[in-house]
Amino acid sequence: MTPASNELAPTLSISTISAPPIRERVNAGLARAKDKGVRLGRRPVKPEVEARIRALKADGMGILKIGRTLGVGRSVVQRVLVAA
Repeated sequence: MTPASNELAPTLSISTISAPPIRERVNAGLARAKDKGVRLGRRPVKPEVEARIRALKADGMGILKIGRTLGVGRSVVQRVLVAA
């Protein structure tokens, strides 16, 4: 083993030991939030925006330009078009 790997070995073993308890706490927190009725995940795209995205794409506009025109991200435009 190299000196660098000798230094990293203790750090890596500690992180693998602490990962399961962290995962348990995160999952417990998510379950608590769901019980309270908190909506998790991405915000839904408004139907008007979805319709406008599809119309602009049908008119031949590119994904980046659609996003800039409507004030939404490129990934939002791509998600709407893939779901269509």
